[in-house]
Amino acid sequence: MPLVRKRKFEREEDGPGTQTVHIFHLPGHKADVKLSVFDGLEIHVHSVLLKLHSAFFRRFLDLHNKDGEGKNTGSFRYEWATVYDDDGSWSLFDARNIKSNNANSNWMPRKLRDTREAHELAFMNFIGTFYGKSWAIKNTEALQLVTELADYYCALPVVSKSIHGSLFLSPVFCKSIFFGPTRTLLDLSLQLRSPEIFRECMICLVGRWQHSAHQYWTESQPEMSYNPKLTSPKLNELAIKLHNQICAKVSKTQQ
Repeated sequence: MPLVRKRKFEREEDGPGTQTVHIFHLPGHKADVKLSVFDGLEIHVHSVLLKLHSAFFRRFLDLHNKDGEGKNTGSFRYEWATVYDDDGSWSLFDARNIKSNNANSNWMPRKLRDTREAHELAFMNFIGTFYGKSWAIKNTEALQLVTELADYYCALPVVSKSIHGSLFLSPVFCKSIFFGPTRTLLDLSLQLRSPEIFRECMICLVGRWQHSAHQYWTESQPEMSYNPKLTSPKLNELAIKLHNQICAKVSKTQQ
């Protein structure tokens, strides 16, 4: 998702009656940023942490206020609201540059992947990593949503640091790795630089014994017995090598 795209500001047609407000605390600092995620969640955060952990906010938070003459947004120095792209994706945009007379301001995207609540929770967990908070990973889809946010807002390092602690809070997710979408998780582990998830995914991927592999595996032609066809040639080569090593050890014990 590119940083600069043509967007439309839209709200839900039948939005919730009340809005949930979540305030993140930082000793010695007052929250000076209001982030409105859809119409149901309002998050108060600190610009100093947004700029510290996100290259996106370092670049764009003060883009329209370089001379200190930007429009005041009430008690907050910055106020960002949700905008939607035509493909159904969403992001935050400086509210000072959103036109209030947009004719389509009461529409919601038709192609929003997953539920609105799932996106709100993902964004809460994403912002929480800026404050050193770990989070319970519900499933692969939840991890993917947070990873996409980290990628778009250029904050992968801080989210990556949270994964180790988050896995301890996610026993159900850890148990489900073997039965989940291994290839998707493998890609996420590479993006997040998570050795724990990468190791478990590789074990699941290359450790599954197949009768055809045992019957036709030969040391002289190992490539004929197993090929996961991963998108990364180097990773695919590593997977084949590890699988063949397992096959060789198992075959040796059965001789």
